[in-house]
Amino acid sequence: MTPLNPQDVPVALQFAAAFLPQAIGYFVFIGLVFLLFHRTQLFVTRRIQNPARLDSAQLVRETGYSLLTMLFASSLPVLLLGSGAVKVRQTTDGWATWELVGLWIALLILNDAWFYATHRLLHTEWLFKRVHSWHHRSIDVNPFTTYAFHPLEGFILTAWVVPVLFLIPVPMPLLMSMQAVGLLNNLNAHLGYELQPKFFIRIPPFSWLTSSTFHNQHHAHVTGNYGLMFRVWDKLFRTERADYEERFLKRGEKAP
Repeated sequence: MTPLNPQDVPVALQFAAAFLPQAIGYFVFIGLVFLLFHRTQLFVTRRIQNPARLDSAQLVRETGYSLLTMLFASSLPVLLLGSGAVKVRQTTDGWATWELVGLWIALLILNDAWFYATHRLLHTEWLFKRVHSWHHRSIDVNPFTTYAFHPLEGFILTAWVVPVLFLIPVPMPLLMSMQAVGLLNNLNAHLGYELQPKFFIRIPPFSWLTSSTFHNQHHAHVTGNYGLMFRVWDKLFRTERADYEERFLKRGEKAP
């Protein structure tokens, strides 16, 4: 059977195919994680903020913001693929294992560098007031905060993939794995519970990674700790909070 050309599919159907599975899968997964951590006492000793500021109004707001974010984020691949401007391989055929691993690592680093740079940009006065403040309305973060952005912010954070797709015919399985890793890392950042063992803070390569505490501090104090996956950017540009490691070790205690 001849593969269907994306340009032959109506844009509305392409959009629905991109948005609906993502939205349904996201809210089912996020909802289950929320119930496990925020509605049981299984991980109470790993709670970062105590007492919680979380209420139903915040959850409703975050759900609405997340839907807007996914609507705009879904439109980007639809526009690119539907226009025929970029080509995405459906399989990894023609790629050696070492090439796929190398490309995956390179894209991971690029994605994180893009996040740090655009996150710093979003904290400039004009953009913070009009765009990024939507996300920072959530101080005591939870799984529903993961995609709770202004739609423009969601578009900006996703846009790192555009130059990549124009330059490299990235296999779809690799892009899907990148999206999965990004979601899990973003979820961990907004979990509200610290799951990493305390020894991670001292032993490379674990000590190079951020944590739930790392990003929770960013929401609590607004400035500092701008990275999402790696601490290297904050260390390089001297934006990591001086008390981060101390707070990481004190999970379960009342935050100032």
